[in-house]
Amino acid sequence: MLKPLWDTLNDQKLDGNIKERPAMFLGTRGYEGLQSMIFTGIKSLIQSSKNLGKSQLQINLEEGQIALVFTLGAGNSLADWQQNQQVISFINLAVMKTLSTNFLIEIQFSNQIVSQEFKQDKMIAEVTRETSVDAEEIRIIFTPDYRFFGLKTLPYFLYYDFCQHLAMLNSDFSITLSEKDKQQNSFCYSNGLEIYLHKYDNYLSRKGNPAYFKGKIEQLEIEILISRNDQGQVMASFANSEPTYLGGAHLEGFFDGAIPAFNQFLEEQNNLAYYDREMFCDRFDVIVSVKLANPKYNGSTKQKLRNPEVYNIVKDFIHGEFLTFLRSYTMWYRG
Repeated sequence: MLKPLWDTLNDQKLDGNIKERPAMFLGTRGYEGLQSMIFTGIKSLIQSSKNLGKSQLQINLEEGQIALVFTLGAGNSLADWQQNQQVISFINLAVMKTLSTNFLIEIQFSNQIVSQEFKQDKMIAEVTRETSVDAEEIRIIFTPDYRFFGLKTLPYFLYYDFCQHLAMLNSDFSITLSEKDKQQNSFCYSNGLEIYLHKYDNYLSRKGNPAYFKGKIEQLEIEILISRNDQGQVMASFANSEPTYLGGAHLEGFFDGAIPAFNQFLEEQNNLAYYDREMFCDRFDVIVSVKLANPKYNGSTKQKLRNPEVYNIVKDFIHGEFLTFLRSYTMWYRG
């Protein structure tokens, strides 16, 4: 069960490379490196689920130790995680293990629980046991080796922002964050993108309810939110819940599909106005989010998505959906 994951966690050559060049795996050093290790590890963990909307994540913080419990919901299976060979996810979890003083991972799958425990990067226990509970779950308890990261733990508010952001970009994904007996917060949004938008837009100039579009085409999941706002200032795009600050194929596909659809609608309404990209951005706030199996980016910072197939799919999707919406709600664009 999940042999590629176990092999990666016990790869001695990989361990040596991580210890020698941790910044190469984390993208940064020190305090920021700790943040990268923890949050990237959590994102890798939840990639075991195809549908986060039916899954749950618990994060518990206690005196430098971090406990994660990820429960896959109905319709998800760890067998898919193994079949899809999530090598990058497995490496990210190996980084978490190697740069921790203590690391315990338990995987519950097919009425069986397999666990491995490491101390100072050395395995000290491996256990397999049967269970009558028919659930699929991954549990990780670890204590980062703070000597690598400047001897500082992350403050609670960083976890809070991370969890809220993750929940907003994955509607109906349930997250619980707690810090011993001090504080606890829960995050779950049925309209996550709208919550995200309203966190950053200019609410004084917001006009009515946003238009929401969702679809899945050729294994590409698409979510788009368009909101009327006379002082548009939100133009956000995401790939697999990661911000693509420089846009890319999904955002370009949106513009080249949505703006012609809007101009076609205006022409049908005998409205002489004609919108270019600048005018559209001044009058609308937009969020474009896609999820895909193999995202490709320009450069190592992953700020611009470059999958060429994404452009055409998003373009055709939003052109048809937006035009149909405008024809059905002819006064929406006026606010």
